[in-house]
Amino acid sequence: MPKLDFLTLYIVILLNSLTVCIIWTAIAFSYRKFRPARIWLLSTTLLLVGGFVLSLQGNEGAFWPAVTGNTIIIYGFCLAWVGARYFYGHKGGWRLAMGISLASFAVMAAFHSSWQGRNIAYAVGQSVPMGMTVFYLARQKGIGLGGQIAIMAFLLGIIGHAIETSLNIAAWVGEFDQSLYFTIESYALVCVIYSGMIWNFGFIVMAMNRLHGDMAKVAETDELTGLPNRRHFMKRLARAELAFSEDGTAYSVMLIDIDNFKQWNDTYGHALGDQALVHFADVAVDVLNRRGVLARLGGDEFSILLTKMDEQEATEIARDIVRAINDAPLAFNGQKLAMTVSIGIASEERDNETSDLDVFARADLALYKVKQAGRNGYATRTATVNAPHSSFSDWQRAAG
Repeated sequence: MPKLDFLTLYIVILLNSLTVCIIWTAIAFSYRKFRPARIWLLSTTLLLVGGFVLSLQGNEGAFWPAVTGNTIIIYGFCLAWVGARYFYGHKGGWRLAMGISLASFAVMAAFHSSWQGRNIAYAVGQSVPMGMTVFYLARQKGIGLGGQIAIMAFLLGIIGHAIETSLNIAAWVGEFDQSLYFTIESYALVCVIYSGMIWNFGFIVMAMNRLHGDMAKVAETDELTGLPNRRHFMKRLARAELAFSEDGTAYSVMLIDIDNFKQWNDTYGHALGDQALVHFADVAVDVLNRRGVLARLGGDEFSILLTKMDEQEATEIARDIVRAINDAPLAFNGQKLAMTVSIGIASEERDNETSDLDVFARADLALYKVKQAGRNGYATRTATVNAPHSSFSDWQRAAG
């Protein structure tokens, strides 16, 4: 087995870290609000600096380059753990990372006169934050492929350090040939170097999946109300339609308009119109209590998808929404403005009469029935119910 030159391996560490550092720099500058990327960039930068310092120690392991370089690298490993914490919304860890690094520096300095003790201190000092990261990631839900790659890479690095530690203990007690030791030791270090590249690749996959998910969420979210938009709603509706066609799972759809919304805008301006949209969204979300998907389709038009709910259950929810809106006037400039909505309901159930119209079109017809009957109510294909309400033509107000 050929022996690998340690100075060359330290240069490989430097180049390896430089490559990963460039990638994290691009990610951090492209997504400046994504803090984990900045922490992982700092981590790889420290590995780059540590690799450069280690390359100055030579094959004899000069004290300051050896101890300082490894301390910097250990701190870089600790920041990989800190970055993972921030990725999952758990801040902190900086003091512990610094404490581990300083403790490692002290131990390495104490054992520097013994190359075996020094190497054991290096290996254990680097393994601790690697093990912490594995333990932390393993406890998170939905780590995905990127998280799994990172865990496996960290475990590979820990195995490399375990081999290195075992060899040093054996050499320390004089039970291992020194020439063979340095040969195997160099390959153990290769495991650690390779693992560093791979766990960063895992972190990059995690970051890209998160950022892609965030962008997809933005693309499917209404900016004003924070509700899902038409794109998201139609995707969910398509899933409900598929489930109904496959196994007959019932679902219901509501189309909702804020009554006389144009008059709100014309009389009070678009600022109040926006406030009315947000007010309705807040009230309706509270009534739904996660029983369905409320989306803003555009303008003052909203829709609700209720999976696994038939027409009767949907009607009860529509009634609750109409009542809640009637009971929650909109506060504006010290006044309370009466607000009502009209809701059309349509369902897909196994016992439904066949129709040439899809569920959306039937809900639209039901909504039209409510408006024809005077608004402020809800309707299905067979019935229309209007709630007691204040006339919008009078713009009823009560000082608040």
